[in-house]
Amino acid sequence: MPDIEQPSPRLLYYVMILRDLLKLNRPILNMSCAIVMATFVGFGCSDPVSSNSGVLRVRITDAPFPYGSVRSVLITIDRIEVRPSLSTGYQIVNSVDQSFDLISLQGGRTDTLGTMDVAPGEFEAVRLQVKNVSVELRDGRSFLPDISDSIRVHGVIALLNSPAEVKNNQITELVVDFDLPRSLRAQGDPSTLSGITGFEFTPAVRGVNLATTGQITGTIKHDNSTPSNVADDVVMRNLAVSLVQIGTRDTVSVVTNTSGEYIAYFLPAGSYSITTASTDSTGAWSLPGVIVTTANPTRQDALTDRQ
Repeated sequence: MPDIEQPSPRLLYYVMILRDLLKLNRPILNMSCAIVMATFVGFGCSDPVSSNSGVLRVRITDAPFPYGSVRSVLITIDRIEVRPSLSTGYQIVNSVDQSFDLISLQGGRTDTLGTMDVAPGEFEAVRLQVKNVSVELRDGRSFLPDISDSIRVHGVIALLNSPAEVKNNQITELVVDFDLPRSLRAQGDPSTLSGITGFEFTPAVRGVNLATTGQITGTIKHDNSTPSNVADDVVMRNLAVSLVQIGTRDTVSVVTNTSGEYIAYFLPAGSYSITTASTDSTGAWSLPGVIVTTANPTRQDALTDRQ
């Protein structure tokens, strides 16, 4: 019997992402498939690529937003540009108005900002021109946060942690990740839905080359004041978790689900520090040196002390 070729680790990684997304019971199959197909264009994908150029695709996503009072965050972008390495000028990817609900782009979900054929080379930044932002609360009220003159003039710039190379006959995908907990600051009293009087838009974004990323996943519990008895450990629900790549200022914000699990997607390979804030029952927790490798999931569970 002939040997059966085993799937590559990269393929297995994206299959695992697709599996995790399907658990969310949301209609995102087509979007997820687009990511997988684009990654393997050299192995039978039908994307047209000429012999003298590569394809650069820019996607948008959002870090989890823990505000249960918010129904949607619509951001309208009227221009997407990329900057080649060692250049001060930008190349236009798309100049048509597009609106995205950032609340729906969580848990590894993305949407396409634009696709363009480019000459082979390296790119180091993505710039978004934001036209407007609209926030709808669950009580039906809507707010239009002001966009500063600086953002309107200079745009929102997502610097890549390392240049993304575009090669002949290949597709390179960039992901722009909005960190909503840092990008929108509630005004008034955010502890109650009725107390919110508006939002301040302070965009916090990062850019990554999809081909160089991995993920960190895990479960966070506290020991219920009985360290020797693991049977009564308690999962930490709705706990804010921050991940910072050591040596950079890029912060990724995630929140644990009802099972105490968290997943941080689109993390460039490297070493990360993971921290959690203190709660009524536990103190703050931090762990440095968590390693992420390209196209592989890293498992990092945590057990904190109950106070």
